[in-house]
Amino acid sequence: MDIEFLEITRPIITFEEIIVETFNSKSTYGRNEWQPITAKVDGKYSKEVGMQMAKQVKAFEDYDENGRLDYKFDLKIDDLLLEGCFLQNVEYVAMDIINPGEIKHIELIIRYDNVTEITT
Repeated sequence: MDIEFLEITRPIITFEEIIVETFNSKSTYGRNEWQPITAKVDGKYSKEVGMQMAKQVKAFEDYDENGRLDYKFDLKIDDLLLEGCFLQNVEYVAMDIINPGEIKHIELIIRYDNVTEITT
């Protein structure tokens, strides 16, 4: 999705603690999970957001040239690349009373598979 964000949070990673017991000791491991980010976009991008939602709804039909489902997108935030993004929640907010049907902004919750730091 090629849109400008009014606001966006940075990625957060958490590690679930997993304790593995052996004969005479315990070891602790952590399984990572990337937390969703929230973003706010201007209402003028409602078409782009709608197109992404349509891709996700009919994802079983869309395959790329390698035979993979083609509904996820990558997102760059400062020096971070979020890979495998998809919209988890979309909320059209602040409908304009003066101009009915005009959306002021859209709030998004975006999930992603991985984050890579971009080095130059």
